[in-house]
Amino acid sequence: MALRNDLPRLIEHLAKEDGHSIEVKVAAANGARLVETAQIPKLKELVSKNWDLIVLQDFTKTPLQSVDRFGSKWAINSIADEAPDAAILLYPPPPARENALIYENAGFLTDEPTNPGDLAQRTNEFYESIGFMKAPVPDAWQYTIKSGADLYEADGHHPNKEGSDVIARTLWNNIKEVLF
Repeated sequence: MALRNDLPRLIEHLAKEDGHSIEVKVAAANGARLVETAQIPKLKELVSKNWDLIVLQDFTKTPLQSVDRFGSKWAINSIADEAPDAAILLYPPPPARENALIYENAGFLTDEPTNPGDLAQRTNEFYESIGFMKAPVPDAWQYTIKSGADLYEADGHHPNKEGSDVIARTLWNNIKEVLF
């Protein structure tokens, strides 16, 4: 999700607009789970480079699946341990559009959400339970959707350009609070 529409570069651009220069690096494993990303051999080297802040995003279904929640917490804590001087900002993904597949088939042994508000609530609760800062991406997303904006790609799950802008601005506001 973060790589669609080059979210990291959007955040760099917002920083520049605000008169700040930031360095952004991205690490992602094949798949979307942090537990997979945490196992990238070069990740340890990357996160130990004296970063001020590390932003972490996990798979959309993670808050719904207990084994994924356990793996996510392990991965977040492992990454935080590798970068003890860095602040950690969790980036919960926005909820999928109404009637998306996740509301009918969220996966094996998963308590399926009933609608975007339910998914956003579960996502927020999961990320709040981890104990690190959490960007209010699901809330900003829902607020913008209620104003009539269409933030989704055709798949009803991934952000379009406008959706990525909402995410970038939300993340940038949290990043500014930490860094400046």
